[in-house]
Amino acid sequence: SSRKKLAQADSYLIQYLIALMDTKSLKVQCQAALALRNLASDEKYQVEIVQYHGLAPLLRLLKSSFLPLILSSVACIRNISIHPANEVPIIQEGFVHPLIELLSYDENEEVQCHAISTLRNLAASSEHNKRTIVEAGAVERIKQLIPQVPVSVKTEMTAAVAVMALSEELKPKLLAMNILDVLLPVTL
Repeated sequence: SSRKKLAQADSYLIQYLIALMDTKSLKVQCQAALALRNLASDEKYQVEIVQYHGLAPLLRLLKSSFLPLILSSVACIRNISIHPANEVPIIQEGFVHPLIELLSYDENEEVQCHAISTLRNLAASSEHNKRTIVEAGAVERIKQLIPQVPVSVKTEMTAAVAVMALSEELKPKLLAMNILDVLLPVTL
């Protein structure tokens, strides 16, 4: 109900927050992304952030070298990726490769979890998206990292592979990539 009051008070709230991600102040950028992350737990705002061109600034923040910006933007994009209508725009905006890169971000477990959760969300409803994510190297990166990442990240990686394995087309590819070699030890 607080979010509804906020939206009624200013119908341009999302647009203002998106614009704030382009200011010079890193702190303001971070706070704007965090506010969008919180709002993006609501379906209406998930769609509006994409509709009002919030993906490009989020991608720029996600590629930053400043941890608070990376964390706030990857958490926001994870929330936005929950909505099936946002999967294709997120992929088309160019998030897949940077998200795969963040799987190796061993300085912060939360960043890794948000990145793999986003990839899983993007793969959830489309064979094409699953294929795009596999072809971009996500499974190879997961194979490389799963033996050494924290348990919470292992769990998310296993869930992401399970979603990709729902594809009849990809199952043989995943098996040929020897994904089971790294997944089976996780289950023991």
